[in-house]
Amino acid sequence: MSASNEMASLLRALNGEFIQPAPARSPIINLAALPTGRNMYTFDPSSIPDPAAVVMGSRAAEEMLKRHREANGGRYPETVAVDIGDIISTGGQSIAAIFYFLGVKPVYESGALIGTEIIPLSELGRPRIDVVISDFHNFRGAIPGAMDVIDNTIKRIVNLNESAEMNYVRKHYITLRSGIYSELVASGMNSSAADAMADRLARTRIFGLPPGADPHGAGVDRILWSRDDWTAEELAETYLSYYSYAYGRDLSGLQSPKLLESLLRTVDASMVIMPYRAPGEGTCLYRVSVTVNFMVNYLTGRNINSYIAKTAYGTPIIRTLQESAYDDLAVTLLNPTWIQGKLREGPSGSASIALQVRDLFMSDALVDVASADVWRRIADTFLFDSSVRSQLDASAIQMIARYVRQAHTRGLVSLSGAELAAISEMLGEGTSTDTDQGDNQGSDHGTTTGSHGTTGRGGRSPGTHAGVPAQSSASESGASSPGLAGASEQKPGSAYEISTPQAEEKSGNTQLYAVLGIVGIFCLLGVGYYFGPLRK
Repeated sequence: MSASNEMASLLRALNGEFIQPAPARSPIINLAALPTGRNMYTFDPSSIPDPAAVVMGSRAAEEMLKRHREANGGRYPETVAVDIGDIISTGGQSIAAIFYFLGVKPVYESGALIGTEIIPLSELGRPRIDVVISDFHNFRGAIPGAMDVIDNTIKRIVNLNESAEMNYVRKHYITLRSGIYSELVASGMNSSAADAMADRLARTRIFGLPPGADPHGAGVDRILWSRDDWTAEELAETYLSYYSYAYGRDLSGLQSPKLLESLLRTVDASMVIMPYRAPGEGTCLYRVSVTVNFMVNYLTGRNINSYIAKTAYGTPIIRTLQESAYDDLAVTLLNPTWIQGKLREGPSGSASIALQVRDLFMSDALVDVASADVWRRIADTFLFDSSVRSQLDASAIQMIARYVRQAHTRGLVSLSGAELAAISEMLGEGTSTDTDQGDNQGSDHGTTTGSHGTTGRGGRSPGTHAGVPAQSSASESGASSPGLAGASEQKPGSAYEISTPQAEEKSGNTQLYAVLGIVGIFCLLGVGYYFGPLRK
């Protein structure tokens, strides 16, 4: 930090003078961000991935493959799902990892990425690994050059004269192209147009949200935040409808749920770059891996590994999703020192605790990341220990109580009738009927979805809720919005949700203010008309 530089730059800015530019990244990761007092910019899109990111991203991908092979008898994954949500904070380490999986090297001209060089198999020494690129944050628009290079690289790779056993990208391309071509011809398209379209779609690997969509809109996260009665079928339908828009050359958001589903069936692992050191930061990136794992399990019944590559250190540290979740739990929700520090922060600290519990539930309900003992300790600490609960904000208590009860309902932990009654009281509900309902839900879940007996968690069906029918993705998008979920009842803990006010309250207040405003305007006009001539 340089106070003299900052003051001098402020004076130069007021005089309209030039201020030296500098990258606006964490100085822990990039020392070039220091000293302060310069004109900070996020990153240079044309240089993504930058040289440092190429080194770190390639190492992370290499270490991830080693970890995967050790756990799978030496086999390479055929497809790795990669999230690119790190590009701003890391300079494109995930893009570098994608290049490593594909077996190519980035090529630069005057510091700008212009293409890739394909590494021969004799030099590569392993198969080319296919990728499914998840862009759930709309970052593709920030790096159009890199996205174009990736798309063109895949086009070149699928046309290489290499065996399917050493080129998984080409292997999947051939299978997909044949199926897509047959469907298009059967639908009435002529053979030449069908062949061109099949070729284009079969080599598409970049998927994201609809063009212009809000990343916080009607997605899987929104359903998990706003409803307690969601089902696995609803989440899968929403995922395939909302995250299946294909991008690339000549593709500006073509909805392709069947294509995405076919590629997800080939995924053997997922990878997320985690550039943060502080505990609990970046847990939103976990959810990309969580949802991919959930979808692969839902479609195929297979449980795949998610790898979290922590790159804020000199050497990438590779953890599985479960290991990384426990690392975070050990220093946050299960750490008395962290808890006391958050409690001293007041309402903001209470909100932080509640959101950590929410994020844990969203991961654990879909993929097994925490044991029942973890949920027991969370319930005992934040709900049943009056010395802690008395220091929490009321909305935080309700949010925590809501997700702990959902954990019980979904078979993640077992609560007694007295504990469920206490939770109902915290939520401002009746005790007797709600306690019975909670017990019934827990027992139903134990017999229908099993508490570790079917798919997902040792084979259980993640999130399957007995007696709740699946709905279409279109209706789900509307129902998942807290403002539409029901105007008469507010969800517990919604003070910390992204939500809209109740329709009736908003409408009533708006009408009142409008009437008062109109009356005030007429009063002012009358006063001006009356006193105006007198002044003359």
